[in-house]
Amino acid sequence: MSQSADHQFLEVYDWACERIASTAARLDGSETFPHVTDDGRWRTWRADIYAGWDGDQWSHGNWTCGFWVGLLWLAYLRTQEPRFAQWARSFGELVAPRQLDENTHDIGFVFYPSFALGSWAANDDVLKGPALGAARTLVARFNPRGRYLQAWGPLDHPLARGSTAIDTMMNLPLLWWATRETGDARFAEIARAHAETSARYYLRPDGSTYHTYSFDPESGRGIGGGTYQGASSESSWSRGVTWGIAGWALAYREHKDPLFLEAAERAAEYFVGAVPGDLVPPWDFADTSTMPPQDSSATAICANGFLVLETVHPDPLKRSYYRALAEAMLASLCHGYIGRGQEEREEGLLLHSAYSVPHGDGVDSSVMWGDWFFLRAIAHLTIGPVPVP
Repeated sequence: MSQSADHQFLEVYDWACERIASTAARLDGSETFPHVTDDGRWRTWRADIYAGWDGDQWSHGNWTCGFWVGLLWLAYLRTQEPRFAQWARSFGELVAPRQLDENTHDIGFVFYPSFALGSWAANDDVLKGPALGAARTLVARFNPRGRYLQAWGPLDHPLARGSTAIDTMMNLPLLWWATRETGDARFAEIARAHAETSARYYLRPDGSTYHTYSFDPESGRGIGGGTYQGASSESSWSRGVTWGIAGWALAYREHKDPLFLEAAERAAEYFVGAVPGDLVPPWDFADTSTMPPQDSSATAICANGFLVLETVHPDPLKRSYYRALAEAMLASLCHGYIGRGQEEREEGLLLHSAYSVPHGDGVDSSVMWGDWFFLRAIAHLTIGPVPVP
């Protein structure tokens, strides 16, 4: 990375820490967490909003609260200011009870940026406890017949028992971390089994991916792919492709199985070939309208995946290739997709993301996971590798 690029990323990191501090000060004592922005302002809700069913409609609950705690830890790593650690601990106390949440696979998203990263950032073994509790809750979602982690709903719910989602690939790091912390190989074994199932069923021949896949929970037989947030069952939801790229790259890092490297690279080739020149995709590659909503969070996720491939790929040329792509993606985001200088209008870091276009929710917004993956990649390039994906 050139000296000028390094300086640019450090400037953005410092600006981001100031923006995070402003949000934390405003929310301090409110017991609410930023989720997505509406007209530039964070929509906030409590950490104890659980996922659940409303008839046959699924509500995901607050699956993003851990990313906010993780952002506070990233700010602490850069500044070493005690206020960020204090905020992270305070908000983390509100998240901790979710370690027993039996309704969702997103418990990995809730606990690996918050408590797993926090235990390392603060050198505090006490913070490992809630993350390990969450890992135990997550592995209970494993269906051994289909070799998958059930995505949504109580384990005995008839509408949910066969549900899986590409997003789960980026919940698996909590399980790999739990094996390293405890020595219990079962966490990693379940993560590997799910990653194998995901690579088999989610990845299409052209490198695009399904968002969801249904299984017969009794036999484990795959039934078919679909979507919840994409344009259609057979379209290519761009964020889903990047969940796969980053997740399979991490699976290769953990298990060195060529199946995972091949899956990550096939999805990466598809994504790079489909994105426009600024490397930020439309929310779904099937949306060919003149001005489709963008999803900058997908680029942030992909950059993290490419930084993993840069460290683990056996081919030195490929390592350089993925590093260069990651830097180019982050440079593009820093140039045209952040709210720097827009303090009167924008509270988020990364602009022009899309939560769910089909549901009209968080379109052209900042989203908490986008801010997290964006700043995590910036941290990787400036202060050194962050040990939790």
